[in-house]
Amino acid sequence: MQYLGDYAEDYATLNFKFSTHKADGTPATLSGTPAISVYKANGTTQSTAGITLSVDFDSVTGLNNVLIDLSADAFYAVASDYQVVITTGTVDSVSVVGTVLAHFSIENRFNEVNVTAISGDSAAADNLESACDNYSATRGLAGTALPNAAADAAGGLPISDAGALDLDAKLAHTEEITAARMGALTDWIDGGRLDLLIDGIKAKTDQLTFTTPNSVDATATVSIAGLATEENQTTIINHLTDVKGATFSGATDSLEAIRNRGDVAWITGGTGGGSNAVTINVKDDNAANVVDCYVEIWDIAGTSFISRTNTNSSGNVTFNLDSNNYIVKMHKTGYYFTDQTLVVDGVESESYTGTILTPDAPTSPTLCRIYGYYFDPAGSTYSAVKSLIKLTAIYEAADNNYYTSELIGTYNTTTGLLYFDVIQGASVTLEIPILNVKKSFVVPATTLYKISDIA
Repeated sequence: MQYLGDYAEDYATLNFKFSTHKADGTPATLSGTPAISVYKANGTTQSTAGITLSVDFDSVTGLNNVLIDLSADAFYAVASDYQVVITTGTVDSVSVVGTVLAHFSIENRFNEVNVTAISGDSAAADNLESACDNYSATRGLAGTALPNAAADAAGGLPISDAGALDLDAKLAHTEEITAARMGALTDWIDGGRLDLLIDGIKAKTDQLTFTTPNSVDATATVSIAGLATEENQTTIINHLTDVKGATFSGATDSLEAIRNRGDVAWITGGTGGGSNAVTINVKDDNAANVVDCYVEIWDIAGTSFISRTNTNSSGNVTFNLDSNNYIVKMHKTGYYFTDQTLVVDGVESESYTGTILTPDAPTSPTLCRIYGYYFDPAGSTYSAVKSLIKLTAIYEAADNNYYTSELIGTYNTTTGLLYFDVIQGASVTLEIPILNVKKSFVVPATTLYKISDIA
C-alpha cells in the first residue's frame, strides 16, 4: 500500500496507478465490474464521489489508473486520512474485494510550533514577543517614543531654530562641495551649457532612421509625426516588437503593423466590464478540470483582445461580457486547445475540452523519454529551444568504467514537444536556458518522465 501524500483541500487531480496479476505474476485485467471506494479515517462509510477508474490504462494489460477529484464532495475534508480500496472486482476469476491500494490525507500533517527559545536563548524569545506585543504604527517595535532635545543642546534629535534646521556639527565630507563642482552641476540644469547641447541634438532627431528593435513602456506616448518619410515611420513601427500598451500619434496606416494584443489589459489580466456573467469550464480529455489555464476573450475576428484570466481549482473562470459574438482562446503547457466561438446574449455557461499532450515512448525499453511541452506567453511554439542533458556516472558492465557525455534535446516547433531519450538510472543534469531550468536528478526506471515532475 502506497502513501500518496498530504493534499490541499479540493485538489482536483489526485491520481495514481496500481497493477493486477495472476498467481504466477502474469499481468491480468481487473474484471467483474470493478469499482473503487474511499474510506475516511476509521469509519465504515464508503464513498465513490469523484473517483474515475481506468482499467488496462493506456491499453496495457493489468495497468490501472485511479483519478480522484477531492472537490467533488464534502466527504473529502481537511484534517482527515483516507484509504483507497477495491470494493468490486476479480483478477483471473479470483475476488480482490477489500484490497487496499493506497492512502492519503487532506491537510492533516501540520504540526503547530511554539517557539520558546531563539538560538537556545529563552530570554531572546521573550524579548521578541514583548516587542511584537508593543508594536505601534508610530513607534515601530521599540514601544517608546524618541526623546526631544533642547535647541543647541547635546544629544537627542536635531531640531529647528526659528524655522531653520540648526546642526551644531558639520556633516562629514561637506568640504567636498566646492565651487568648481557646483559649477559642473549648474551646466546640467535646464538652460545650462550641457542642457542646451542636448536640446540641439534632440532637434535633429527627425533626420535619423531606426534600424534596431526598441521596447516601449505601457505608460509611454510615442510621436512619429516629425519623421520625414512614411518609410521611416514604417521602420519604427516594425521595430517596436515589444509594445506594452503604448499610445501613438502622428501616423495612420503604419500603425496597422502593431498587434492589438499589446495593451495593458492583456499584461495585467482581467474579467471584462460587460453586463453578462459568462462562466467557462475547461476540462481535459479525461473529463478532469484543467487548473490555472489561460483563457482569453477576443473579438469575433480574432484581432482585438478583450480580456484574460486563469481557471480556478475547479477549472472555472467567469467574464463579464456584453451581448456579442467572441473567440475564446485557451493555453496551458502540456495541453492542446482549439479556438472556440462564444455567442453571448445573456448569462452564459460553457464547457470546453482540451487534449493532454503525451509523446511516444522511446524505441528501447532501457531508455526513458524525459519530456515537456513548451509554448511562449502567446500560446505559440518557440522557434527554437536550446537545451542539453549532461550525463554522468553511467555504469558500463563490459569494462567496469563510468562515462560522461552530453545530449542535445529535440524540440518540435509544430507541437512544442521537447524531449531527451536517456538510459534509465543515469545521473544527469538538465539545462534549458530559455526556460531558466537547471536540475540534477537520477533518471527513473520509466519509459516517460515529465520535466515538470523533476524535484
